[in-house]
Amino acid sequence: PVARNVDQLSLETLSRITRELRARARRNSASISECDGGIMTLASLESYHLRAFRAIVKPGESATLTLPAAQPYLISSSSRGKKSCAQLAWQLSLIADRRLVSEALAAKFLSKIVAFLERPVCLMG
Repeated sequence: PVARNVDQLSLETLSRITRELRARARRNSASISECDGGIMTLASLESYHLRAFRAIVKPGESATLTLPAAQPYLISSSSRGKKSCAQLAWQLSLIADRRLVSEALAAKFLSKIVAFLERPVCLMG
């Protein structure tokens, strides 16, 4: 299903809408209009515990952002006098239709996503 006008929604509203859409999709009760007209797909297969996967861009859309399961990575903090530790991280992939999205724009978009994930408080304002 397609969440519409997400740039105009609060995180709370977007979260509620996507939960409702996901529930209707799982029950096979989403209407055709709710599944048509998207410009980008967020493909999350985290529940399948995949480390990475490659998606395709749906016809009519410009890109697909994939979110596999988070994996532990060893983070070395020895330069700060701290011990190394394991942190969970995602290996995001952005697959874009090069006819619509340049590599530079795709990289800029993915960098923004990473920045928001690293500092989610930025999404609040």
